[in-house]
Amino acid sequence: IIISLWSASASAQFTGTSDAGATTPTPMTSPSEEKRHSSIPLYQTVRPMWAAELSGGAWLFNSTTTFSLSGFSGRFQWQPPWIQAAGVFGIGAMLDYRLGVLGGLLGGTVSYQARYFRNQPVVPYAGYALMYGALLSSASGFGLSDGALVQGPYFGGMILLNFFDSDAAADFYVNIGVLRSYLIAEARLFQGYPASFASLGGFTYYAGLRFEF
Repeated sequence: IIISLWSASASAQFTGTSDAGATTPTPMTSPSEEKRHSSIPLYQTVRPMWAAELSGGAWLFNSTTTFSLSGFSGRFQWQPPWIQAAGVFGIGAMLDYRLGVLGGLLGGTVSYQARYFRNQPVVPYAGYALMYGALLSSASGFGLSDGALVQGPYFGGMILLNFFDSDAAADFYVNIGVLRSYLIAEARLFQGYPASFASLGGFTYYAGLRFEF
């Protein structure tokens, strides 16, 4: 009788049932795996689909002029989330206003980020822009002069601000929806056509912030 009772009790413990017939839940993952998943913030498990960027140009060098402040720039991109395991591709619009020459650029851009693992602190990137540019002309009462095609590559690096304060990054995601915040530094080598619009091109350096959501 004692052996039978012990055998029944051991069988109940092994199958996860009690004497009353209740079933004990069986964990889907091991304790170590649960701990690893629970330690990853939610914002690090979601891939951003959109990005917005605002930067200012520190220097402009070209064949005709040199300015201490070249202007301001904005970029808005769509980032397909399903291919981000191979890096982050972006396509979107770009606006660049040049203070020194009183002109602006508007057009499209494509880019690629060499980002391959979660919470990567430094992300190099490169891209290409194709834009339409115009200058302000005093002869026409400061209206727009004839436009020109401006294009060229750009490249730089981004520092992930989330890496330094994960709690603030988590709050930023919950309250605003931003998944990644970057400090960016970028160099651009644009050329304007025809040659009379060379002042819209040149080698420029930009620094700013990028938010991906």
